[in-house]
Amino acid sequence: MTATTYTNLPGSKPGTSSGGWLGRFFWRMIEAQEQRIVRRVGKIFSTYDDAALKNIGYTTAEITRLRRQYRAG
Repeated sequence: MTATTYTNLPGSKPGTSSGGWLGRFFWRMIEAQEQRIVRRVGKIFSTYDDAALKNIGYTTAEITRLRRQYRAG
């Protein structure tokens, strides 16, 4: 029988094992990919017109922020 200890360290995901340096390495890789995807989706969504963005649930303030963040140039 084995036992796994879960610890919530500062900056770690709740309910996960710290996993040492290798576990932290993989979490950082996952977080980097998540950030990359968020930027990519933001760029794509910034090309949509306001009506389409409102249809998928964006508020006027969120649309304005999206346009400012990903304005061409």
